[in-house]
Amino acid sequence: MKEGSDLFNTSEAHSIFNFSLNQAKTILEEHVVQGRFFGRSVEITFVSCYTLLITAGICLNLLISYVIISNKAVCASQNMLVVNLNISDLALCLFCMPFTLVELIFRDWPLGDVLCRIIPFSQASTIFVSAGTISVIAIDRHQAIINLIPIRRQFRKRRFIGYTFAIWMVSVLLSLPICFTKRVEDVGFLSYVIYKKCIEVWPSNSSKLVYLIVTFVAQLVIPTTVLVVTHFRVKAHLSTVNPRKSGHENDQHSERTQREVRRNLRANKVLQNVCLVFTISWLPWNLINLLADVYPNVMTPKDLYMTFAICHIIAMTSATSNPILYGWLNTNIRRELVRLVQRFSCSSIANNVNRQNVSQHSNNVLE
Repeated sequence: MKEGSDLFNTSEAHSIFNFSLNQAKTILEEHVVQGRFFGRSVEITFVSCYTLLITAGICLNLLISYVIISNKAVCASQNMLVVNLNISDLALCLFCMPFTLVELIFRDWPLGDVLCRIIPFSQASTIFVSAGTISVIAIDRHQAIINLIPIRRQFRKRRFIGYTFAIWMVSVLLSLPICFTKRVEDVGFLSYVIYKKCIEVWPSNSSKLVYLIVTFVAQLVIPTTVLVVTHFRVKAHLSTVNPRKSGHENDQHSERTQREVRRNLRANKVLQNVCLVFTISWLPWNLINLLADVYPNVMTPKDLYMTFAICHIIAMTSATSNPILYGWLNTNIRRELVRLVQRFSCSSIANNVNRQNVSQHSNNVLE
């Protein structure tokens, strides 16, 4: 490439094109100075959206994790999966959103080859962890409602530790190809470099397509299928349970059974909402990735970046919706959250009263 560019002199360029190399260089330099994909108003909108999602995601996930870990009443084995989901959502807020925003705004990749490999790898890993954890939570709730024989606590704890380890290991293995395909490439004209870009370079289009399909299945198809199947199986199970038919049983047992059915119905309603929110959040982003790789010329680069940005923002809303769905809609966690807020409010009021008393005492002394 360099030998060809050295032989390609100015006179040859002028004989082939209707502009000189100096004119082309001037245009390219202006292009580099601009260095942006979108206008100022679009950039401000994107920065505002990502800032809001990052801030809300960090605060909500830290709050839910703190409530679960600090309270024995809700620090059950199944809720540790919610903490695992909080960790993956925190990673989305810290590693995925900020660097994706940088790629969307600036043409040039300023972070070097090592981070070009590590950052996309960590992004993919956290997304796989999130999808896997959501699937395991759905399966666990399905088993808790349908299975009539309770599992002993120590076995349950070991099982959740095994689930968590397996989720992270599979997520890391599925993300490893990104480390070997991501690299920083120079984008330019002849020997003149316009900017550097962090891109994927695959050995062949077929290998890229295979990995894309595997990613699509692991991130979207499997979790969605698990959520839908568990929801309808639980719904079918609960429809066969009618506590009113047990008239020979005592009233206390019947009332307890009714409470259990109502609790399971609420849990299944949450599972239905999780399925709906998960599909709405991740379907557009997975589809645009699939479309862009299979049909790269389906739209202009600017339109593709705009569409990708919107779909990515929609996908990243899961970092804020997950703590709401798995935290606030969980009766036990919500109760502890309310107690925490009440405790904080009472503490704030007591501090204000103490400050007022001290101020009043000081004024009395001065008088």
